[in-house]
Amino acid sequence: MKTNIIVPVSGGKDSTACLIKAIKEQGKENVTPVFNDTGWEHPLTYKYLEYLEDRLGVSISRTVGGKRKDGTEQRTLPELIKAQGKFPFGRGRFCTMYLKQYAIRDWYKDNLYDGKTKHQIWFGMRSDESGQRARKYAGIESSDVFDIGDIFPSRYNKKLRAVISVRLPIVD
Repeated sequence: MKTNIIVPVSGGKDSTACLIKAIKEQGKENVTPVFNDTGWEHPLTYKYLEYLEDRLGVSISRTVGGKRKDGTEQRTLPELIKAQGKFPFGRGRFCTMYLKQYAIRDWYKDNLYDGKTKHQIWFGMRSDESGQRARKYAGIESSDVFDIGDIFPSRYNKKLRAVISVRLPIVD
């Protein structure tokens, strides 16, 4: 049985490889690529996304920003920096949380969530990308499937956790 797959696409090689793998394994009719636009992307990134759509025959959905706990939206990285009063840094990567993690969660709720259809989010991450990732993903197989709450414990409520799982198909 085919699985409904969501692939966050950044325009980088790992997310591209993940998208191609998802299409090959599940068929493009079962794959939904999503680009989380930070409002700080290089113009070539947008051109590459158009190239991917043409080359792979898919439509890449786009998100811009996500909602903070107080319900306010942070649309772009410059807006988020102003709201936070600081730039993101190694251990304070609030841009990832609001503009990537919250953005895809909010997009999912607004576009795909129906309370019963299950989806997997496939993240294109390699363990050899850094020492930190090598330690974090040690022992994980590319076929392992995780509860979204195990990956993002405070980002997804029980209703969403019941229908979303995560896979890291190119981790090795």
